[in-house]
Amino acid sequence: MLREERGMEDYLVTGIFFFMGLLATAVVSSVIFKRLSFPYTIGLVVVGGLLGFLAFRWQPLALLQNIDLSPGVILYLILPTLIFDAAINIDTHLLRRDFFIIFLLAVIGLLASAAMIGYSLAYFTPLSLGAALLFGALISATDPVAVMALFREVGAPPRLATLMDGESLLNDATAIVLFVIILGTMGFDIGPDFNMANHPLFSFVFVLAGGVLVGLVVGWIGVLLVLLDRSNFISELTISFVVAYISFLVADHLFDVSGVMSTLTAGITLKALGGKHLDVANLKMIKRFWNYFAFIANSMIFLLLGLTEEHVFYNMIHLHQHMFYLLFAIPAVLVARAIVVWSIVGIYNRFVAKENTVPGAYQAVLIWGGLRGAIPVALVLTIPAEMPFRPLLIDLTLGFVLFTLLVQGTTVKKMMKALGVTVREEVEEE
Repeated sequence: MLREERGMEDYLVTGIFFFMGLLATAVVSSVIFKRLSFPYTIGLVVVGGLLGFLAFRWQPLALLQNIDLSPGVILYLILPTLIFDAAINIDTHLLRRDFFIIFLLAVIGLLASAAMIGYSLAYFTPLSLGAALLFGALISATDPVAVMALFREVGAPPRLATLMDGESLLNDATAIVLFVIILGTMGFDIGPDFNMANHPLFSFVFVLAGGVLVGLVVGWIGVLLVLLDRSNFISELTISFVVAYISFLVADHLFDVSGVMSTLTAGITLKALGGKHLDVANLKMIKRFWNYFAFIANSMIFLLLGLTEEHVFYNMIHLHQHMFYLLFAIPAVLVARAIVVWSIVGIYNRFVAKENTVPGAYQAVLIWGGLRGAIPVALVLTIPAEMPFRPLLIDLTLGFVLFTLLVQGTTVKKMMKALGVTVREEVEEE
């Protein structure tokens, strides 16, 4: 018995030690990369990859070989924090103003992109049409985790940040539904109790609207709790924390609807209604605390993403086998993204007032700044092990994610400056 307790204690201490070690690594990295004028979140992927490389060659870091970026960690632990942080900081005025174009890009655009990518990869790679469309669905969604972190860091203009953040948050729901539907048509059911493959339109409306409804209910409950004690900062912060996670878990785990939409709606509701009754100083402090929570979540997710990339590409046989297909997939995804943005925004600009059009420079940044990160990784890792082409899908996904982070992520700020898009050198505190 004592030996078992000692073993559990050692396991717990080791876990705490590595968590604190990773957090200290993130803090030191943030200072170094800021002085180098290099995106901090992107730099963490490099640091994570380096740690993973050393883990296979240096005994003190060998335990890092057992750390991976599991779908559960991304979806239930890290994502609610980042989504809620975005919700209480997003410009709701700009979100209402540009909601229609955001919706078009997030829904129609994602469906079109997934189709273009899927059919092109089915023709030029060994992937079956179903597997290629599956890749198209998971890789077409710009990742809210990666996008929000980078755009906040580089100081993107408010409207551009709202366009990208809003699309990234909304197209997550579309991508997940499409992903599950395609898996269902291939004979792998990982979705809700009803068969989403037989009811695709209903599934999409159900997941999106259901998430909004759950978020409204949880957000309203949060507002009522805030009204019980309007001057207690500790209770208000705790309520916001509970709302962020309960809205996600109830929506995703209990009702099989979009947890992202639920947490986003709950956060906006709590900010819009509860914020009217909060002390201004308390509201600023709550936002600062959520910025801190987001810093921890971003640090962990990008470090772990780097570790995951290293674990996959450590096997050079897979890299050699799949490199040709990856080199084809990268331009295929980029071209599909460009066609979607230019066509949809071009049509939209013809029917709105001149002051509401989306400038060409913004369109270019929407294309190049559409990063992929942890969400595609979480989706591809949920593919059943017995599914054909799973290793190729994983390598294509991780390879493209690595490309967007290390190539697009490190050049988007320079691109914005070259296009004359105003970049704030220091991002102000809200």
